[in-house]
Amino acid sequence: MVDVVAPPAYRRQLRALLPTGRAWPRRPGAVLDALLAAMAEDFADMDRQTAALFDDILPSATTALLPDWERVAGLPDACSALASTLAERRAALLSKLVAQPDLNAESYKRIGRSFGVEIDIVEHDMATAATVTTLDTTGGKWRHVWWISIPTSADVERFDTLSDVDTPLLSIERNTELECRLQKAAPAHTLLAVGYNSVPRFAEVPAREGTVGDDVSFVLPEADGGDDPVAYTIAGLPDGLAFDADTRTVSGQLGAAQTKIVAYTATDEGGDSDTARFEYAVTAA
Repeated sequence: MVDVVAPPAYRRQLRALLPTGRAWPRRPGAVLDALLAAMAEDFADMDRQTAALFDDILPSATTALLPDWERVAGLPDACSALASTLAERRAALLSKLVAQPDLNAESYKRIGRSFGVEIDIVEHDMATAATVTTLDTTGGKWRHVWWISIPTSADVERFDTLSDVDTPLLSIERNTELECRLQKAAPAHTLLAVGYNSVPRFAEVPAREGTVGDDVSFVLPEADGGDDPVAYTIAGLPDGLAFDADTRTVSGQLGAAQTKIVAYTATDEGGDSDTARFEYAVTAA
């Protein structure tokens, strides 16, 4: 933190710089002293603003320089309109700054993490002497194509034999801004094939409590999204309780005073999973 000079200190400095003589009164309350006080306030204000630039120069903390940062980064751009809040504008700025053309898969994953998702990337034509099973048999056609899978908890609606003729073959909510950021980060000679993978997601599971000897029976919530069928497992239940995976029901009689962190997991057909943890406190009777 930079030390800021206060107005009284500037006022004393200005007094010390005055010429000597009766025409330059230094006593408090004089007209000249009031002028020096006003000048000292201006100098102190400039000092404060200069010190604030040391924090404002960082894109993650900028406020006064945010419009300049956005101009340099080219925001708003084709991927997103100008955000409405200061935090959203900073987040968009950081996302744009880290989205540089790169052939490293980790760079694309880092962009996905800035949007709160873990994306999967599959590269073809990964021929090596030790792994002949990965040889590209397409004559190099997929050499510059990267397959990117974005997880989504939104419901995936698919066309089936009972669907109306106007039903789309597949309906899913796209993350258009993330797709745009990934495409902007891709070198010009590469092609990103973006798809979506429906993964199970839990809402927050509330904590529970009880007393030793209580009879317990409750149903845990179902996960949103995921490819059917979704299997449910649980770990860390208090003594005396059991879990029925088919009905997602926890039942039994609380057997001991303890506090446990229960892990409730949903795993879909594709192996994607999500775990919700909640506290279960059991007190003595």
